[in-house]
Amino acid sequence: MDEGGQLGDPRSRKTESVFVDPGLYLTGHTLVDNQHQELFRIFDRLLTSPASEVSVHLRSLKDYTQFHFATEEALMRDAGIPDLHGVRHRTAHRQFEEFVRQAQSLAPHHSDSVRSTVISFLAQWFSNHIRYTDTALLREISGPITASHQFLGDAPPDQPEMLESLSQLWDTTGTQLFHLVAQTDRWARLHSLYRALVGSVDALLNITTESALWLKFCENLTDGTPFNAVWLGQPGPDGRFRVVGRGGPNIAQIDEARPILSESSQASLVVQAWRSRSAVWTNDTMHDDQLAPWHASFARNAWYSLLAVPVDRNQAPWAVLAFSSGQPHIFDTNTVDLCRRISLLASHGIDAWDVRQSLHAQQQEQARLARTDALTHLPNRLGMEEYLARALAQDRPFVLALADLDDFKLINDQWGHHIGDQVLQAVAVRLRRAVRQEDLVCRMGGDEFVLIVHFDGACSAWPRQSDGLIHRLARVMRAPLRHPIGDASMLPQMTMGMAWYPQHARTASELLRLADKAMYDAKRNKRDRTQWWHMTD
Repeated sequence: MDEGGQLGDPRSRKTESVFVDPGLYLTGHTLVDNQHQELFRIFDRLLTSPASEVSVHLRSLKDYTQFHFATEEALMRDAGIPDLHGVRHRTAHRQFEEFVRQAQSLAPHHSDSVRSTVISFLAQWFSNHIRYTDTALLREISGPITASHQFLGDAPPDQPEMLESLSQLWDTTGTQLFHLVAQTDRWARLHSLYRALVGSVDALLNITTESALWLKFCENLTDGTPFNAVWLGQPGPDGRFRVVGRGGPNIAQIDEARPILSESSQASLVVQAWRSRSAVWTNDTMHDDQLAPWHASFARNAWYSLLAVPVDRNQAPWAVLAFSSGQPHIFDTNTVDLCRRISLLASHGIDAWDVRQSLHAQQQEQARLARTDALTHLPNRLGMEEYLARALAQDRPFVLALADLDDFKLINDQWGHHIGDQVLQAVAVRLRRAVRQEDLVCRMGGDEFVLIVHFDGACSAWPRQSDGLIHRLARVMRAPLRHPIGDASMLPQMTMGMAWYPQHARTASELLRLADKAMYDAKRNKRDRTQWWHMTD
């Protein structure tokens, strides 16, 4: 409103309908009245703009209170206003500032109710605080009132007490409404966190790789919760925290400013949590001086509340779980307690994961040992049967060869079984060297070996590929064994029978039978034979 007692231009009809006689709100002090005019402008914008813009107007209201309340309190100090009156006035200012703070924290999610509550609050502030309390204060400061404001001296003696009671009632009503809204928010927040907790349990139980586990774990904690970023980090050898898992739309902060272990008093919350082995949080990062080095990046990424809590693994420090929110004052007692429970869940979950992985590894090892020949480390009969079943299911042509060593019993009898074992190990290495990684060499038992070698191309090329296998085997078996046996070495001989899939047979048992028959055909007249192998007819 201007010095003539009119609301500042432009003035909406809505504002005029609330304040029928704007002249009633003049205190007679030019500086204070000019500042009150800005408050009326903010009120006018709240009335005429959509609820979605309430946060903008609340920022203006906060800025207004800072300079206006400072002006009034300076006037009180300079005029030596009695403590009783001055304290009461300053208390009203602090209540107004707290009201604005609560309104700002709730406005992003409750713009309609916040806007209507702020309008009602300001209306009573004009009607009670400005019209009577401020005017009485300025009358004390300025001395006798002018004729144009003589009506203020006509108020009945009990009116100030009545007005103060009304003002307190309005303050309490507005604050209680905000508390109810905040309580509703807290319950909704806790409900969303419990839901995320259930999802995180599911991730811990069902994800098959550790990297995927922590990715899903962190993503669950930002899905429908007040957290805009959650990440799990652990210090690396250089002291810089490496990311184990991350989730949320505002996670870029950890790429911009990764925490580094430090003994500094201005260490990040993640480092503080790691050092103290306890939860550390702040509800207003932008006004936490200890976090000043990160204020710019926090503002960019909307990390306004932040909590970090340690996570153990096998009862030893392992990592830190950090939560951030785009809302200030998010970490009340219940939320902090729930975040601690989530960190315990992560600890128990990774311990259970380690146990499951250990059991799985043991099972895998037992399964491998059950399919592996202990002497040569080649697949055994069970391993061969499973491989052969898969090869038949793929319906890809291959040759199955069954081979054994000639006169192996004589080696055992002459040199001992430990030398015989060394011969079998050396032969296994040579046979494995003669085929590709995808092909199979297995020890069936004793001195018998099975080879399954896949064909490539059309069936017209199979004879050539079989010949190639025979030549490779002959080449690797040609060199004498280098294992010294006294002053001698030996050159073990081998006999082999072969059958083709699918030309000769289509079942595992028939292929093995035909290869075995072909091998024994090759053993006939072993001393006079011209070749050491035979292909089934």
